[in-house]
Amino acid sequence: MKLSTRLTDAFPIQWFDWRRRDTRDAIVIIGIAIFAFTIGTLYDFALTLFQFGIAHADQEADDIIFVVFILGIAMTVFAFRRYQDLSREIKGRTAAEHDARELARHDPLTGLPNRRFFEEKLDEHLGAVSAKHQMAVFMLDLDGFKAVNDTYGHTAGDKALSEFSRRVLAVLRPGTFLARIGGDEFAIINRTHFTQNGFCIG
Repeated sequence: MKLSTRLTDAFPIQWFDWRRRDTRDAIVIIGIAIFAFTIGTLYDFALTLFQFGIAHADQEADDIIFVVFILGIAMTVFAFRRYQDLSREIKGRTAAEHDARELARHDPLTGLPNRRFFEEKLDEHLGAVSAKHQMAVFMLDLDGFKAVNDTYGHTAGDKALSEFSRRVLAVLRPGTFLARIGGDEFAIINRTHFTQNGFCIG
């Protein structure tokens, strides 16, 4: 469980995205590593470097080569960890932006789409209206709701709105759009599709 979680953190499902900075950095690092390995293999660079270090040991060339090798490993580890940090940061930022968009388009009390989301959905459905695809818009207003607030308080009124939303959602067909557009005002968008025989299939 812990291993799978770590692997998921290190390599997110949607990690290969050219628009993300961490993905581009990771590709550059991997490309440099592959290029260095290929050049080293073709020209036997590791053996040549080792022989050079032994031949110039009195000039401390072997120590310099060792330090450079260790620094290379350290930079690789640092780059990988930096990639992980950037992945988490971008993932968190994307989730926060998505949550902010959702909050801006939903009613905090009932969880239903708000007026803004309703207008967006209405424009979308109006653009798709044709002879085979028609739509209906229902406007609902709760009569006597002000009396509930005045008599029992706003807490009871909020519970009544939430319960009303839950019950309406329970009886609506799948695909029907319900939104709260005001204090006690709700709207329903229902799309209807007609077949060639004129039958309505919802």
